[in-house]
Amino acid sequence: MQVDPRTDMIAVEQKVIPFTVNTGNQGIGNFNSDEITDIFSKAVQNDIKMKQAKGFPVARYDIKTKKAYLENIDGSREYV
Repeated sequence: MQVDPRTDMIAVEQKVIPFTVNTGNQGIGNFNSDEITDIFSKAVQNDIKMKQAKGFPVARYDIKTKKAYLENIDGSREYV
């Protein structure tokens, strides 16, 4: 994610998040920060499901080993 210093806005993919994210506010429009977090989490989960349905591996992070890995459609892991 990159923040545009002129506008203090974060560039995001439109199909995932249907609104502009402004890092200077506690909310967006009629949404408070908890609602925005919930919408964002659901959008990420939907994107992950879509990628898995197409057979693509999903990038994840293992907190215990502190390593990133790719989770394949069969559930196997490839640590990177």
